[in-house]
Amino acid sequence: MAATEQEKGSGRRRNGYRLADVSATEAKQRTECSGVVGCSLRELPGWRVANGWCSPFILNGYMYNLSTAQCFTTPFRWTNETLNFWTSFLAAVYFSCHLVGVVLARERQDSFDTLVHACVLVSCLPCCLSSAAWHLFINHRSERAARLANVADILGVWVAGGGTYVPVFAYGLYCYQGYSSQYLLGLAALVLVLIFCTVRGMKSHPFRLFQAALLHLAPTLALLHVWLVLDPEFTNILTRVVWNKWFSTYMMLFPFMLATYTVKFPERFWPGKFDYIGQSHTLWHCLYIYALYCWHTACWEFADMRQTHPCQVR
Repeated sequence: MAATEQEKGSGRRRNGYRLADVSATEAKQRTECSGVVGCSLRELPGWRVANGWCSPFILNGYMYNLSTAQCFTTPFRWTNETLNFWTSFLAAVYFSCHLVGVVLARERQDSFDTLVHACVLVSCLPCCLSSAAWHLFINHRSERAARLANVADILGVWVAGGGTYVPVFAYGLYCYQGYSSQYLLGLAALVLVLIFCTVRGMKSHPFRLFQAALLHLAPTLALLHVWLVLDPEFTNILTRVVWNKWFSTYMMLFPFMLATYTVKFPERFWPGKFDYIGQSHTLWHCLYIYALYCWHTACWEFADMRQTHPCQVR
């Protein structure tokens, strides 16, 4: 009877993750081994594969059963997570340095511009740092530790997405202050809903893609509002510059980011050839960080445009 219940339990889920029962043999191997580096996909623990944390097209270069101390040494080992960690960590260092520069650049930006620009950079930090933490602790021997790191990684993406859209509404609707405030409140509410869903365990792959699409396409509603109601001709220069920048950045990059994440190009077509360099997750990191960088640099442009082409606030 107990064995039957255990077999049924292998299909259960908790907080959006599959709970894979550990066999006695696997449990003994975990106890005897202090950490495995450079193993293949077939050697990974069942719970890690069951949770969908491994690409079926990345065949080698994995690690597992690492202690917390060993996890902190993994960035200095050549595995399939090395580039994923360093792209995130170095991006966090880069945005931290620029955050200091934005705070000190008082002669170029007033308090409004500084606050908007700081929102972008501050939101980038938890995204990059939580991503780096996820690629550290995905190899932890504790499933609970790995799951917590995964949740932090997802939350960081929602925070970054919300923060980078602050200048879209703050500058794109600057001449329509009432609407700007309403859209910013709506953005904050959307991010809170996404965070709540993630914390409550709603993290299935299709639902996560739906959440990402919902967040990154949210400015479309404001764009249609400006185009159809507020300023159909886009006569205001600041409004036109902001929406052109948003369209040329996110609307061009987002399809590539989504395709890379879902299709898993290029390793899907050449399994095992991109285990260490060029895998889809690393490419997704680069595209997302580039999008964050574009909005960081665009904030300088928006601030200069707001000061040189003032509009009558409505």
